[in-house]
Amino acid sequence: MEEIRTLSPRDPNFHAYLLGTFSKTHRALPVKSLNLIDGDEHVTFQIAPVSELRRPSPLKIGMQLVRVPSLMTSLFPLLISWVFLEQRSIEVHKNLALMALVGVGFLHIAVHLLNDFRDHMKGYDGLSPYRGSRVIQEGWMTAQRVRIIGWSFFSLALLVGLYAIWSKPTLVVILFGIGSLGGVASYSASSFGLKYWGLAEPALFLLLGPALTIGFSSVVADAWDLSLFLIGCGLGALVSLNHYLKNLIDMMGQWKQGFRSLPILLGFDRAKRAPLLFLAVMILSFALAAISTEFSETLSSAVLISLIFAISILKRVFRARSCFSSLLPQTQRAGLLFYLSISFTLLVGFLIQGTQSGG
Repeated sequence: MEEIRTLSPRDPNFHAYLLGTFSKTHRALPVKSLNLIDGDEHVTFQIAPVSELRRPSPLKIGMQLVRVPSLMTSLFPLLISWVFLEQRSIEVHKNLALMALVGVGFLHIAVHLLNDFRDHMKGYDGLSPYRGSRVIQEGWMTAQRVRIIGWSFFSLALLVGLYAIWSKPTLVVILFGIGSLGGVASYSASSFGLKYWGLAEPALFLLLGPALTIGFSSVVADAWDLSLFLIGCGLGALVSLNHYLKNLIDMMGQWKQGFRSLPILLGFDRAKRAPLLFLAVMILSFALAAISTEFSETLSSAVLISLIFAISILKRVFRARSCFSSLLPQTQRAGLLFYLSISFTLLVGFLIQGTQSGG
């Protein structure tokens, strides 16, 4: 049987309810609210027995917890770079490449889980149904457990990074490790993170774009390529576009939270035009990469796919009258499909073209 309970932050059991440690048989689900958990703000919890919660399979919970589509935005640039180097007959240090994939993947998961925990404890996730993995809000997992798993993944990422440095103690490997940690800290740190000052999109463009492709190739192959830099720019612009669309949907929640995101700074009417810039940078990057490398067919296909998706996304964004428009969530889903389609096209295309060239 469910019950409703309202607690003040001064209540000695308040944090136990937020963490989910107040009971092993029940979950305290914060009722949706436009208020943050700050100062003396009371929070209303719906107390529900764990046995009565609708829980999907453990596999689905795990996939939602690590946010697989988001995870791929960190892994695809590495995989694409690896295949690109291999197909150009550039020797790749495979052990280092695997460690980079695992380490970056673990770090990505850790950052998102710890952000989920922090946003839940601050009440940010209650402002929008599009925030976070939602495993805490649905009662599938306690906030305490999410925090433990997050720090566990961070520890594993750190161990993988230290092992990589031990395996190849060069300045490039050390800089790649420090740069990864520093980039994550500068982006998401609660007190000075770039995402709180309207710089999320430029930061993601670099971190999940050219910095990742060039950093990876420098570490595993002691080489970098202009085409790989341009491909990184295209992928970085696409990641930035997806994040921007999410911020566009969440403008009200961010305003309430005090974020200075790019859509907030621009205002909704002007913010609707910004996707044109991301799409222009992406298409130009892939077009220049097609000219500068032998993989022109694959990259030309990426440009064509980009044009098709760009028209669809821009139509929806321009038709939206406010951040509450039902068109914007559809646009965000289209943007995610856009990224996955482009990445898959590049990955498979490089494999096929490289095999044909080798034959």
